[in-house]
Amino acid sequence: MNRFSVTVLVLLLGPLTLSPVLWATPGRGTPLTVTSGTVYKVANVGELSTALSAANNAGAPATILLADNTYQLAELTLVVRCPGLIVRSASGNRDAVVLRGADEGPSATQHNVFLLEAPNVTIADLTLGYCRNHGIQIRGESPYDVS
Repeated sequence: MNRFSVTVLVLLLGPLTLSPVLWATPGRGTPLTVTSGTVYKVANVGELSTALSAANNAGAPATILLADNTYQLAELTLVVRCPGLIVRSASGNRDAVVLRGADEGPSATQHNVFLLEAPNVTIADLTLGYCRNHGIQIRGESPYDVS
């Protein structure tokens, strides 16, 4: 079993004030607008699968922009092997782009939505759900060593 430790250092330089708006609406920051490399625009699950396969095969930074839609995944996991891949909502509205399995709960058929086997991956402005394990699973073990 791999073990790791995390050290958190908090330094307060003055009074700490937390806005209740931040706590009431998590994840409501400015949508991401960055792109990198080849840009794939997708509007359905088939196009998403094709774009991810092309990006993985190219192995160079790329961007997959998802149109507003609910993407009920046919694959058990979307495996990302492309370093520097950006996957995000084209509109920036995380509520309008949903990637999910067919069912939910402890016996859900969707294991993970994404399985990251590459570094420097960005996933932004979308909603993940209906999966048994994780929305995003990161392969930190050898030989992937993703961190």
